[in-house]
Amino acid sequence: MISGELGTEPGGGRGESRMHVALRVLQEIGIAAEDPGLEGMRYKIYNWKMINKEDVKFKEIAEEIGIKARVMAAGFKISSNFRTTKPGEIYSYEPNKREKNEDGVTRSHCVLVVGFGRREGQEYLVFQNSAGIEFGEEGFGRVYLKDVLRMATLKVI
Repeated sequence: MISGELGTEPGGGRGESRMHVALRVLQEIGIAAEDPGLEGMRYKIYNWKMINKEDVKFKEIAEEIGIKARVMAAGFKISSNFRTTKPGEIYSYEPNKREKNEDGVTRSHCVLVVGFGRREGQEYLVFQNSAGIEFGEEGFGRVYLKDVLRMATLKVI
């Protein structure tokens, strides 16, 4: 079972490996639909494409989300201020407050990107967090683009 692979990645590339495993789970197993009338259906991704953030401009990311209506995922490192990010705030990774796992590796997190913006000249992504409505603004938050480590575009079926 694919989900059994989560957390078993070799040291070093954990965040990237974990994102790839999560994308494979979405492709092969999918997510159960919860809307009335859709019981028993699953949302799956057809495929995905990793994006080298250094090779694309913010405008291209904005076009993928806003104009082409593409679904995107993003991964970033976690510091202790992530969980306390308040509505309206933008999460920024703080290396001196990084959260580490039992092996001393900095934790990372993968989210669903649903929007984008710019505040005081700084570009950010709007995301839906898997923690549910208790996080941020009813389950949504913002992260500065400079703090995003990896991104992927997803094709949903």
